Amino acid sequence: PDTGPFLRIARRDSSYRLRHYDLADFIIDSDGAGIECRRYGPLPDETVRHLLLDQVLPRLLSHQGRLMLHASAVLTPGGLIAFLGDTGWGKSTLAAGLVQPGVALITDDCLCVREIEGALFGIPAYTGLRLLPDSLDFLYPKSPELLEFAHYSEKKRLVVEHALTDHKNDPLPLLALFLLSSPQDSSDLEQIEIEPLSPVERLIALTRHSFKLDFTDKPGLSSSFMRLGELSQLIPAFSLSYPRRPSFLKQVTEAVLEKADQIAGEDRP
Repeated sequence: PDTGPFLRIARRDSSYRLRHYDLADFIIDSDGAGIECRRYGPLPDETVRHLLLDQVLPRLLSHQGRLMLHASAVLTPGGLIAFLGDTGWGKSTLAAGLVQPGVALITDDCLCVREIEGALFGIPAYTGLRLLPDSLDFLYPKSPELLEFAHYSEKKRLVVEHALTDHKNDPLPLLALFLLSSPQDSSDLEQIEIEPLSPVERLIALTRHSFKLDFTDKPGLSSSFMRLGELSQLIPAFSLSYPRRPSFLKQVTEAVLEKADQIAGEDRP
């Protein structure tokens, strides 16, 4: 909020330039087959990697017709659950709290969703959690293996022990979506609230938390919006509000897993 725009996107003919201010430009060629990076000064490779994986590629894949959600996701015994929310709303912390034997990390920041025979599936992405120091200290007091994330952020990338390694490119059944409330809206809460989203609320959540490249492509946006409306009917979705205090994290993860078990039980014949 105190540094001005972070990303600006421009189109020239059928190519795109994504400008991350004071960091780098990424130029996507007309057929999407090539991406050129032009750094502003000695930008660390870790920052380039982050921008490419978490900002550029999701938008390119979305432009090619894939549904790319700004979400963290874990694989529970009942199926895949994903957490939608803005940056800083706690998606990674919640996913980190859920990761344990029997619950594997699928993705930290971007989930590709596909429809297969009338059901939604998530495609695993690279595994690794990006957490702030206070979350790391609370969740992993034994100082786990950490990697650099981006030089402008305090976050570190955590190598996760319980991450999906087998069949990591296979589609996984998507069980439910959880839309996180903003930390400000949850500041006065003293309990966990999980409420079903209406069809309209599901559509708004999918629209708001999906990556886009070209906001001037009106036919493409209209088609995407209609498609999101269809997909929103295929997946249960819930709002998730809870006190943003570390002491509440265990209760939140237990409540989410209980809800996932309940949904999976309802789907069984």
